Amino acid sequence: MISVDGVNVSTNEASGSIVQFLDDDDANYPYRFYRTSLFDASSGARVGTLTRLQPNRMTFELATLPNRSYVLQGSTHLVTWSDLSSHIASGLVLGITNTVDLSIPFRFFRVQSHP
Repeated sequence: MISVDGVNVSTNEASGSIVQFLDDDDANYPYRFYRTSLFDASSGARVGTLTRLQPNRMTFELATLPNRSYVLQGSTHLVTWSDLSSHIASGLVLGITNTVDLSIPFRFFRVQSHP
């Protein structure tokens, strides 16, 4: 589910590990703020609320499947991804906390699961 300014604009289904969407209405606005709600039926992964902890940490919960491995990755341009941390879920919810490099003005995150 993709929402813009609190209004749902699309529901997307991934055929691989990346979901792409197009906002045909973006040229009509000087700024657009997007938010996604993620759920992966095969991995059981669903991302909860992301919270920034002062001064340079972030935390979020991930709905998981027990005994599955999850890798937090980061990118500055959505092309090349670096592994930031690895986790094995012991239950249905995994809390992930990561240090954020404040010298990087923009950073994107994703979580990949492995059986």
